Amino acid sequence: MIARLNQLLKGSRVTPYKLQAAISLRIIPQVHGAHLDALDQVRSGIEQTIRTFSGNPMLVEDDGEGQARLLSVGSFHNQLLVNLIEYLAIATSHVVCLSERRLHRMMDENQTGLNPQLAPRPGLDAGMVVAHKACIDLVARVRMAAQPLSLMTSETSGGQEDYMSMALPVIQRLLEIVRYGTAILSYEAMAGCIALDQRKAHYGQGVARFYDLVRGHIAPLDQDRSPGRDFEVMHELVLQEVVDCGGGLVLPGLIDCHTHLVYGGDRSREFEQRLEGVSYQEISRQGGGIRSTVAATRETSQQELAALALDRATRMCANGVTTLEVKSGYGLCVEDEEKMLLAARSLCERLPVSVHTTFLGAHAIPEDFHERSDDYIQLVCEEMLPSVARQGLADSVDAFCENIAFSCQQVRRVFEKARELGLPVRLHADQLTNGGGAALAAEFGALSADHLEYTDEAGVKALAESDTVAVLLPGAFYFLKEKQCPPVELFRKHQVPIALATDYNPGSSPVDSLLLVLNMACVMFGLTPRESVAGVTIHAAKALGLSDRGVLKEGYRADFAVFDVETLAHLCYPIGVEPARLVVQAGCLTGPQFQRS
Repeated sequence: MIARLNQLLKGSRVTPYKLQAAISLRIIPQVHGAHLDALDQVRSGIEQTIRTFSGNPMLVEDDGEGQARLLSVGSFHNQLLVNLIEYLAIATSHVVCLSERRLHRMMDENQTGLNPQLAPRPGLDAGMVVAHKACIDLVARVRMAAQPLSLMTSETSGGQEDYMSMALPVIQRLLEIVRYGTAILSYEAMAGCIALDQRKAHYGQGVARFYDLVRGHIAPLDQDRSPGRDFEVMHELVLQEVVDCGGGLVLPGLIDCHTHLVYGGDRSREFEQRLEGVSYQEISRQGGGIRSTVAATRETSQQELAALALDRATRMCANGVTTLEVKSGYGLCVEDEEKMLLAARSLCERLPVSVHTTFLGAHAIPEDFHERSDDYIQLVCEEMLPSVARQGLADSVDAFCENIAFSCQQVRRVFEKARELGLPVRLHADQLTNGGGAALAAEFGALSADHLEYTDEAGVKALAESDTVAVLLPGAFYFLKEKQCPPVELFRKHQVPIALATDYNPGSSPVDSLLLVLNMACVMFGLTPRESVAGVTIHAAKALGLSDRGVLKEGYRADFAVFDVETLAHLCYPIGVEPARLVVQAGCLTGPQFQRS
């Protein structure tokens, strides 16, 4: 909150008229900041509550074997939702009531040194007097509406229904507070602009932008007039929820289309091994690499995995990411793969981010299937994939096609099963050798083929013909100290869309900054800033099969991020750009923990 005030007041030369202002002015950060915190808490609580609502306290289903399976304990009668709404109503009422206090202060010439009642000259309407009287009425209505209505429950049906949560009237009361509150804030905004006209001082840059916006619609009060028409225009401006981007660079919300965000354990020892000259392939053959993370992930509970992933994803959201792909692949058995996907799904309940989950059961051969890779693929196709699809846990299916993982023929079996189940496919292809992975991905019309360092021109042509996105992963290229760059010139020649992603994972790309990836792609792969930014927006959306985002266009999702840079080159040029100034996800301004403070 203090950071926001500093942005508004930056460059101001206004000096206080009085040494110590009233409390309603001095405690803005404390009260308004607490209200923003309340909004975040309520948003998170409502998202969780809506996903678990049921009219009964428990739902069960038959699992097909005569056993009851618990689906939900629900939120009986929406009680938690009611508690959250009443909490929000009280917090909001504090904010709007203080708005009226500040309006009253601005009208007092003894407090401000401005014209009495902010009137330019004496007249029938006397400046803001009529507006302030309307505010007093509205404040009274707000205070009445903020009283906890859920305490007014009674019983009916002969005592059988002896409790009601009062959910509907509680929500109606909150809507009343919002309606009255926006009116009060509109009156204060009108008065503030009139006060600026009379003070005639050099005010802050943020205040100046707000003033210019208002004065573009409402003429200065240079003579006595009724405030009615001015209020209608001002109220419409307030309801439009204008977001001040402060002259920053506005981009579509960033999309990280390839991550392995959910995992347990740590692979720092392998980092040391690679520094000592041991190859990634050799570490994998020694039981390290993916297999070591599999062991740790199996030992970690779903709740712990979700908490670890939440911390990682929170940093990504601060960098402007509004859509995130998350793979499984470190469970390698039915129970643990599903555990990972459930942990990934939970992220959108706690963060302002859309999550696309990918089933990656064919990621590595587990220890219990050593030298029996065909048997493991059979397990993936006959048990894992059908179970995941039946529960709706995955949006797509991926596999690792490489000489240290699975052959083209084995991956083909997985993709055929995915097609049968109606799930789109993606592929880790040609990362370490040219094994024909790109052509295989194209054959199945994959959403994307990822890595592609060793893809030849035939593979690139196949990707172009199937309209498959090439997802490049410079973090893994850098971390593994690879020498073979992906064929960027061939992608350009054959017009294959290029996307970028962090490939965040514990072994080969512990990179959580998509902004750093922009720089890496330019420096190591030779992409232009325009190509790099397209790779984390429009092309990344295409790589996930999402046609409603990735561009700033009417009718698309309102996902966007604002950065304090002037050009795309300024965004890609430095190593370690500051996080986004603000992020809007699905039309909602995200909370302060996901923005630069």
